[in-house]
Amino acid sequence: MKNPWMWLGLVPGIATWAALVCLFPATMASPGGLRQGHQDLTGDCLKCHKPFQGAPRENCVACHQVDKIGLAAAQGKAFAATRPRKAPFHQHLQEQDCVACHLEHRDLAVNVAEPQFNHQLVNVAVSGDCSKCHQTPKDVAHRWIATDCDGCHTNTEWVPATCDHRETFRFDSHHKPKCRICHSDGDYSKSTCYGCHEHSAAKVERKHIRAGIRDFQKCTECHGSASTHEAKRNLRLQKGGGPIRRND
Repeated sequence: MKNPWMWLGLVPGIATWAALVCLFPATMASPGGLRQGHQDLTGDCLKCHKPFQGAPRENCVACHQVDKIGLAAAQGKAFAATRPRKAPFHQHLQEQDCVACHLEHRDLAVNVAEPQFNHQLVNVAVSGDCSKCHQTPKDVAHRWIATDCDGCHTNTEWVPATCDHRETFRFDSHHKPKCRICHSDGDYSKSTCYGCHEHSAAKVERKHIRAGIRDFQKCTECHGSASTHEAKRNLRLQKGGGPIRRND
């Protein structure tokens, strides 16, 4: 040992610091106040922590029943009636590491980016069934959907969805987004223009044959909107082997 006198000075200091941490952990080692819901544990560090081992999962689940998270508070206590319930999913996580997603101390959360929920952590049997955790939105675009969510959305980003109606047909004052008229069976991957009396099969056939058009079953290949000029232009492009064009 090159300088034994240095250790004689360090050892008492380290021992004193360790003793103070054990005796007054909230004062000596706490990275900040607790979040709402855990504030009654202020000063009782060993309720969640093991000395020099962090906060093990076993201490978390001693209060939080894994299959009740989102439905009830700690130790099974019911939430207030006004608090929205969330679908339980923690029991389906592949790894049961609470602190990997949850940062408890407020000051720590300010200085460290809180992890975002990763759907890859959920077991495959659950991750593909969105309805186990999510309620179907009640807006007009989702009200009649019978297809799976991944037809438009991914589980990495909910917004933006991949569905852009302008790529198939643009709405106007005569063609409003009333989904069931065109998507009669709730499957948004299929559509028909015969849901409206103005576009009955007989009328469409008669009008197109009179114009010399024999292939008119896939309406949106020519009709990207109500514009007749756009449809005629796209018909000419198709006959010439070119791609259809959508008006801006």
